[in-house]
Amino acid sequence: MRKPLILILVVLLPALLLFPASQPEAADQSLLTDAILDSAERFFLSLKERDFETAWNTLSEKSRESIIHDIYEASVTIGGTLRREDIIRDFERRGVIFRNYWTSFLRTFDADLVLEQSLWKMGAIKETKAEIIIQFNKFSNPTILRMLKEDETWKVGLNETFSRGAIEKWLDILKKMYGV
Repeated sequence: MRKPLILILVVLLPALLLFPASQPEAADQSLLTDAILDSAERFFLSLKERDFETAWNTLSEKSRESIIHDIYEASVTIGGTLRREDIIRDFERRGVIFRNYWTSFLRTFDADLVLEQSLWKMGAIKETKAEIIIQFNKFSNPTILRMLKEDETWKVGLNETFSRGAIEKWLDILKKMYGV
């Protein structure tokens, strides 16, 4: 009975001390953090490079649906005749509405502000949600960028991050562009 106890103490205890269970967990957490940050950075870099297809593909489903909805509502507000299906089809084909949306978006958003003039820090991470704290150099309050895991990929929650007020400002710009 004494030999197995000695064997456990001599062989297994040092092995447990050398290879604690938390090491793989820390490595997994680091990989997870990298994947989340990489996805967010890809979104902002694609905006900077005017690679609108990549920007669109890195958005959460809710954000994409919200953009389609907002364009449709803006069209209705200015007396347009666009159907929701027409907007969806245009976005699928990366057509004129798609390009105009992103071009208008960039008139009010500077990707360099996020990429070059701010500090990023990982916030809370859950199974399908995460937060990135983005502290802009010139502002006292940080922005909390919400990320969502969809189909095993981290997506930017543009709609989930920004208030309805920000979207309404974009709609006001569209109205001014069309003289309504």
